[in-house]
Amino acid sequence: MINELKREKRKYGLSENLTQKELNLLSKNYPIQKIIGHVEMLNVKIDLSYKVLIPRYETEEVILKAFEYIKNDSSFKVLDLATGSGFIALAIKKKFSSAKIYASDISKIALRQASKNAQINKLDIGLIHSNW
Repeated sequence: MINELKREKRKYGLSENLTQKELNLLSKNYPIQKIIGHVEMLNVKIDLSYKVLIPRYETEEVILKAFEYIKNDSSFKVLDLATGSGFIALAIKKKFSSAKIYASDISKIALRQASKNAQINKLDIGLIHSNW
């Protein structure tokens, strides 16, 4: 796991030196992305400060598949249910800036995380607290 953490840190241009805190978290089987504190996929940086699921590369593949069906940057609407970190909503907004994107979650903590990620990426999406 140490090598995987170093590789992930290198990927983001971070020092490969491991701190004692990082080693402790690694020994407790914390996910590498949580130890680093963020992930970056599809030109979207996702902060992982709050307790939300970590976006996976499989999620990235689903979004790329969706992009194949969206032919142009026309005005369309998307509702991302159970948004968590906001990755899906933000990736779509990043690619299709004129789309109206709404992200919903029952968790206020998740919405706080999605809001923070929208600010980090300078993207405007609507956030809705609901249990759809």
